[in-house]
This record gives sequence, structure tokens and C-alpha cells, in this order.
Amino acid sequence: MSSVGNTSDINVGGSNSGNIGSGNSINIQGGLGHNASVGNTTGVTAGNNCGSIGSGNSINMK
Repeated sequence: MSSVGNTSDINVGGSNSGNIGSGNSINIQGGLGHNASVGNTTGVTAGNNCGSIGSGNSINMK
């Protein structure tokens, strides 16, 4: 299994703002097979935060 641009196990506490695991642009051509895992975001814990978490990603797979 291929994993490209994955984000996992993030713990953000306090009063934070900003972009976490977001705004990524990924261009992939060939070689991934049928079990590709691209741009997944898992295990995120964020308290009292504002912003973009794991969003705004653009993925172009060929």
C-alpha cells in the first residue's frame, strides 16, 4: 500500500490558530497500484483552535 501526504497522530492543545496538514498539492503519476492512500488525515485532537486542519488539499492522480 502506498501512503502519500498522510497526516496522523497530531495533538494540538491550547489556543492555536493556523493551518495543520492542509493546503497540500500532490501530483502523482503511476506506480501506486489499487491500494493507494493519498492525503488522509487521522488521529487529530485539537482543542480551542481555529483554522484549517487537514483541508484545502488538491490531489491529481494519473
